[in-house]
Formats: sequence, C-alpha cells, structure tokens
Amino acid sequence: MAKLQAVTAILLISLWVTAFGSVAEARDKWGAELSYGGYLGDCSIGALREWNERHSLHLSFGYYSIESTRYTQLNFGYNYQTPWYHRFESNNDLSWHFFTVGGYLLRSLDNTHYFRASPGKYPTAGYYDETALRFGLRMATSVRFWDDKAQISYFMMVLDNGLIASYNNQHERSLIAYFISHGLAVSYRF
Repeated sequence: MAKLQAVTAILLISLWVTAFGSVAEARDKWGAELSYGGYLGDCSIGALREWNERHSLHLSFGYYSIESTRYTQLNFGYNYQTPWYHRFESNNDLSWHFFTVGGYLLRSLDNTHYFRASPGKYPTAGYYDETALRFGLRMATSVRFWDDKAQISYFMMVLDNGLIASYNNQHERSLIAYFISHGLAVSYRF
C-alpha cells in the first residue's frame, strides 16, 4: 500500500510540474500557500503557479483528522480569477477580487479511511479505495496586497457528489454539512 501511495504522489507531482512547464513564461509567478479548512483537510501547505493574472494551479500536501488520528492527502487545483475586482483608491496596493472559481482533486494517502468522517457504516471494505480520489468545485473571494504578491482568500468547496446527494434527498438541509465546506487560505507569490 505504501508503494501505491508513493506512486500516486510521484504521478501527481509529475503532472503538476509538466502542466507548469508547458505554460512557463517570464511573467509566471511561483508562490506558497497555506490553507485551513474546507475539503483540503484540517491544514495544508503547498505551492502555486500563476501563469497570468487569471489562471493558477495549486499543489499541496495536507492532513485531516478522524477522531484523534491524523491522515495525509495530496491536493491539486485549478483557479480562474474572474476579471471583476476593485482596487482601493486610498491604498493602491490593496485590491478585492470578488470571485474566483475552479476545480480541485484530492487524493487521500491512507487507503483505510476516507478523508471525511461518515455518519454511518460503509457497505464494503473496498469502499475507501474507490472514494480516496475525489473532486469538486471551489469558489472564493480574496484580498490582495503588497503589489498583488500576498493574498488572503475565503473559499467554499462543493464535493463531487454533493449536488447529486442533495437532489436525491429532496434537498435535505441537514446533508449540506457533508458536501459543502469553507475555509481560509493565505498565499504569497515570489
């Protein structure tokens, strides 16, 4: 199982480097990111590459907790920064970017537990292998400062099966906690 986790990590990192290498130009910005909450687990740290002011890719390593045990995961994401923003006249270094939308992919590195606690029993022992790789939609609003190098974001994430489960259960409000999550991220571009 450890070999499978290592191979998965190497493949995701290779994909990330290849994707970044294919769009590399002089204006590209590398950065570091720290996030808390959301389906990215309790905490994650990683790198980002912004190849123009609207497109960025993120790769991070994080952990999540089930009861008192911590488990690890890899996170991969793409963000599109919409063209709508407001630059404050009183401080030209400060800008509010109203809306960012993107997708994300998560890979739990522990095949015995899903990255999200369940309210009930899972049907089979192999269920975790099938759900260890998840994807979804991410929406955010952010404030940038220090010549757009630093950024603080508030984000909301919708898990892949969240909309389907909501529809199948007549939009039961109590299920929202299992499929929609929010968090904070801080990033710095070099």
